[in-house]
Amino acid sequence: LQIQQIVCAVPGFIGYRALENCIKCGVDVVDISFGPENILDLHDLAVKHGVTAIVDIGLAPGMPGVIAGHTNKTSKLDSIICEVGGIPVDDYAPYFYKAPFSPIDVIEEYTRPARYKEAGEIKEVNPLEDEAVRPSAFKDKYPVEAIMTDGLRSMLITMPDVQTMAEITTRDWRHLGVMRGMYHSECFNDDNIEATSDTLIEAWR
Repeated sequence: LQIQQIVCAVPGFIGYRALENCIKCGVDVVDISFGPENILDLHDLAVKHGVTAIVDIGLAPGMPGVIAGHTNKTSKLDSIICEVGGIPVDDYAPYFYKAPFSPIDVIEEYTRPARYKEAGEIKEVNPLEDEAVRPSAFKDKYPVEAIMTDGLRSMLITMPDVQTMAEITTRDWRHLGVMRGMYHSECFNDDNIEATSDTLIEAWR
């Protein structure tokens, strides 16, 4: 069997290596993984192997970048704010959340520094610190809060003229309160992250 194309939909912590191996095998690939690495570092490798690799093309990262990129071509944007996320219909206490995608990547949203752009400069903020809180377009209708997360990815590089840029993720405000409590209790530090992940993955299954 000769594989012609691959859709790569693995957890973010192995996404870059999986994509790199697909390219080395000379297989065209579409990738939706949410990893911390700069995915554009694989450009030269893809050219070398004659591979088309379409990356960061899930729901988010993915569609916000496509929409923003298209709009920027026609309207020349000064600012891009992508609001993503969601809340479950039911409460699902005590975490007030159900993961619609890889639970380990949901945890990554809270533990990975969120990159954003302000006055043309790329900066970072911890998603669970107060500085990461941003206004949500939905706060008047739903009990939500929005925080900056690390979903801009290649947009930070491929649209250099846009001076202000951020991804904000909307969650039930109670959920983010629980996550902040766990963060300040050091549940996400190196010694405890494995046990914390096991607990949350089981709860969000």
